[in-house]
Amino acid sequence: MNSLLSPAIALLNRLSFSGKFALAAAISFIPIVYLLATALPPFHADFKVAQHEAEGMAFIKTMQPVMINAQKHRGLSNAWLSGDTTAEAKVQKAAADMEIALTALTNLSKQGGEDFGEGPALQAITQKWAQLAAETSATPAAQSFAGHTTLVNDLLDLASEIAYQSGLSLDPVADSYFLQDSIVTQALPLIETLAKMRGKTAGILARKTITPDEKAQVTALTTLAQVYAKNLATNLKRAIEYNPPLGEALTSLNAAAQDAIKASVALTAQEAVNEGFSLTSADYFAAATQPIDQTLKLVEANDSALADLLNNR
Repeated sequence: MNSLLSPAIALLNRLSFSGKFALAAAISFIPIVYLLATALPPFHADFKVAQHEAEGMAFIKTMQPVMINAQKHRGLSNAWLSGDTTAEAKVQKAAADMEIALTALTNLSKQGGEDFGEGPALQAITQKWAQLAAETSATPAAQSFAGHTTLVNDLLDLASEIAYQSGLSLDPVADSYFLQDSIVTQALPLIETLAKMRGKTAGILARKTITPDEKAQVTALTTLAQVYAKNLATNLKRAIEYNPPLGEALTSLNAAAQDAIKASVALTAQEAVNEGFSLTSADYFAAATQPIDQTLKLVEANDSALADLLNNR
């Protein structure tokens, strides 16, 4: 044993006190260097995952105005094609807003190098919209409504795919997982359900008549809206349980959205299902837009909270 250690002992004997101190300090740094070398790669990987999720969330956020304007164009077109001539100018305004929103989304996609493989889907959506916009005035109301609904469904599918490709839908942290799920699988489908309910009923009130099939469809939409609203509230509650400070921004906005949804469901039942027909198509459309606007305010706060969580990870 002594023969093995003798070279080291001889080296230490030749070193001055300061040299021995420096050598001891250097040796003490070896565990620190090792720990840093093993800890930094996972930390960097976590950062890259969060960054990728944030980019996905930015795409979905930019996509939301596209969906909202497509829904507005659908509902107003249905009212116009069903006899409400006052809706024509609003249809044109919704089309112009849609072009602006779609251009912003396309530009974001190009800037990101179509990182999520969204290029073909986005191109198909753009082409589908161009055809719908060009043929609106010459298309029967029911056909126009169905075409717009297919377009919105494509947008919802794209949001879901972006959430998956970016890792959002697989987020490993409870609070951010429930926030992203609230947006992608609850809030956006809820808004679409409310918008379909608004658009269908606006056409019914323009005609002042409703078929048994339309009555069944509107009834189903009012029920589905309440289901999505309940699930959204549950998701937000879970996120807040894991991260109580989130409640400061989300609780009151969720309550306002839930109240607006209940009021709109009741109004729709009165005007369409129960054949009240007391409101004009335009007045109903304005009233039925309120729960959508309230839900969008909640989504915006949710977007902001999720972005903060991902950026601070």
